[in-house]
Amino acid sequence: MKRIRPVRGFTVIEVVVLLLIISLLLAMAIPALQKIRQAKQERERANATEVTAPAKP
Repeated sequence: MKRIRPVRGFTVIEVVVLLLIISLLLAMAIPALQKIRQAKQERERANATEVTAPAKP
């Protein structure tokens, strides 16, 4: 009698689902990271303006 060994690895469906989940997470994360980067640049510009602007007497 032959022994049936369990199949190891992933099915195509599992790989596709995993890729979909990863792509959804990236789609949600990228806009948030862009907003954070934009806010940082705006803060840096505001700080640079404060430093370079002459002080009022």
